[in-house]
Amino acid sequence: MRRVLYGVLFLGVACGHEPTAPVARASFTTDKILYVATASGTVYTRYTVTVVARYANEGEVPIQLGTCNVGSTQPVYSVRLVGDTTDNSAFNPNWGCVGGSPALTVAPGDVRTDTLELVAPNSWTSAGVPMGVFNGQVQISYASTATAASNVFIIQLPQ
Repeated sequence: MRRVLYGVLFLGVACGHEPTAPVARASFTTDKILYVATASGTVYTRYTVTVVARYANEGEVPIQLGTCNVGSTQPVYSVRLVGDTTDNSAFNPNWGCVGGSPALTVAPGDVRTDTLELVAPNSWTSAGVPMGVFNGQVQISYASTATAASNVFIIQLPQ
């Protein structure tokens, strides 16, 4: 009887676990899955897509979103092509940020909504040729303490 009791106690201690650290977890969605860019400009054609992004903190700790300038209310983000590619999205912004910009905080359970103006191109070759891919499947990611990419969506240029 004692052996059984000691065995049960030993198993209970051996199967116990240490408490885990709080988890940072977010979901990131866009308002559409297909965006058709609008064209503007006279010398260089620029394309714009307006994306409404919803970022929800589904974890147990606050999430910090990096900003580019003091007083900025918009997080730093990137736009990447989806799939097996070494190319870059033409809609991926080039950030020129200053140090010491305060982060934006998304508390556990909170949802943040941002209206992002994605503009392309953002870089050109020395010959003036736009760089990057304009059409295709992309995702947005914020510079944050929780890794979360948006749903996949498609950007198309106007016909």
